[in-house]
Amino acid sequence: MEHLQGGSSLFQSGFWGMFKSHFGWTPRGFVVRFEGRERNLLVLLRRVAEGLCMAYVPYGPTRELPDESQAFFLKDLARELEPLLPDDCICLRFDLPWQSPYAAADGSDGALRPATRIREMRMNAGTGDWNLRKAPTDVLPCDTVLIDLARDEREILASMKPKTRYNVRLAERKGVEVYDAPPDELSVWYDLHEQTARRHRIVKRELEYFRELLKLNEAMATTAVDLHLLLARHAGEPVAGIIVALHGGCATYLYGASRRSKRDVMATYRLQWRAMRLARRHGCTRYDLFGIPPTERAAHPMHGLYRFKTGFGGTKLHRRGCWDYVYLADPYNTFRAIELAAEGYHDK
Repeated sequence: MEHLQGGSSLFQSGFWGMFKSHFGWTPRGFVVRFEGRERNLLVLLRRVAEGLCMAYVPYGPTRELPDESQAFFLKDLARELEPLLPDDCICLRFDLPWQSPYAAADGSDGALRPATRIREMRMNAGTGDWNLRKAPTDVLPCDTVLIDLARDEREILASMKPKTRYNVRLAERKGVEVYDAPPDELSVWYDLHEQTARRHRIVKRELEYFRELLKLNEAMATTAVDLHLLLARHAGEPVAGIIVALHGGCATYLYGASRRSKRDVMATYRLQWRAMRLARRHGCTRYDLFGIPPTERAAHPMHGLYRFKTGFGGTKLHRRGCWDYVYLADPYNTFRAIELAAEGYHDK
């Protein structure tokens, strides 16, 4: 996995491959040649049934292509990789980092995604088959907000919505303290994580998942990935915390947690501002808030998250999401039906 340490994507790094290897995935590194240039590609393999597996490319390929060339490139790449993957691999899932063609040109929410069938027709147009299928669910967030950190801190603050900027300063006035916590304080953060999962009815990961993440960060300290556990306290009591990853000039807000009480001290706002300032000091030029609902629709269950993250300003990015290139049609259709029947958010 050593040759995957470079590049701009955390999720295409050797670090991420090693981390996922502790949780049922087998990482494989490939070199993709395109127009005379070589790019590394991380592929993760996972068993989905007895004698069957799937392959997954997190936020890859990173090569930017015009819309009309994307399907042909993915089709050719999937076919080239097929003999290098296990014979029982049912599909290759691309979690595409590319801008969605249905996003408004100005990055606003003016365009809604068409039905899955329409998107598949447009994606596969001219390819000679219908082998690229929109996955029922997106693994990594396909909608996010990116903050430009290359500006002066005053400019970054000025670009925030007034209420957000006010809350950042209010937290400081109320005495919220934020610090870079050592790994042995992970249990403090995890207690907040459990509370957050119950409150918002979201999937709760086990403590071991986060412990392994921080442990690997210490063990692979020579890589280009740098994780920070930031905790916020008020009057000596832990009230919120986030885990941020710095890699390739980009800081990514991976996980967050907070308690319901003392929400009025606005600790989550101070945490994000502290993370942005830390990232700037480490040379990052972008801050990825890592996941928002696709639109500002008030009925969306995560509408509050949308308002919170977009309040920091920045540019909205709407990615294409997950697309599957099918190798074994019958087992894939069964797997797809199981995914659609599972609990959680599905792409309609």
